[in-house]
Amino acid sequence: MQLDQPQHHAAQTTMAHTHHPRLALCHSMTASHDQSRATLRRDRLKRGLIASAMVLLIIPTAYAKEKKLTTPLSSLDIKTTQAATVVIVSPDQSFRVRLNEETLKTSGKSYTTQDPARIASLVKLLEHAHVKSNTEVAHPFEPRTGIFLTLADGSHADFLFEKAFANQTHLNGTLNGKAITVTSTLPHTLDSWTTEQGAAFEPARSTTENTVQK
Repeated sequence: MQLDQPQHHAAQTTMAHTHHPRLALCHSMTASHDQSRATLRRDRLKRGLIASAMVLLIIPTAYAKEKKLTTPLSSLDIKTTQAATVVIVSPDQSFRVRLNEETLKTSGKSYTTQDPARIASLVKLLEHAHVKSNTEVAHPFEPRTGIFLTLADGSHADFLFEKAFANQTHLNGTLNGKAITVTSTLPHTLDSWTTEQGAAFEPARSTTENTVQK
């Protein structure tokens, strides 16, 4: 029996040494598997973050496009304007009878042009005037400024605007009869535009008279 015990102990030691590499291999495989799963989770997280970032970038762009399509100018390609007439009545001038579109044209100072460069400059002023639909109840106003555009397809874009008052942030107006608002500085920029174009204003009996030819 004394001889058998060392043999039995040796056998156990031999088995332990025999199984140890296998255990190490199993541990190694488990660690590798865990690392792969961690890497997979990180990749999925990265893809999720990238997708979220793309959505955040797309939504404002889509909103901006939608917002642009709903502006009053969206249905009118004013960049194709072939002829433009601007009529301005001095804010200091008073009348016994309230002005309307027709009397504005005959009472105001008129400037008409077909020059592409002058028209492009006028169109740019309108695009920067923040033309918006007036969703509030629009009260009747006396037109003091008019812009009348003839587009390439023969259609018209007729703007009428009220008199600008001090401390006013926007002007009421109409575009082809529909209520709009614009920045209150538009009449001033129109005055500057006519001066830059070299327009010599004279009281006009119609929008076809007292014009500067191209």
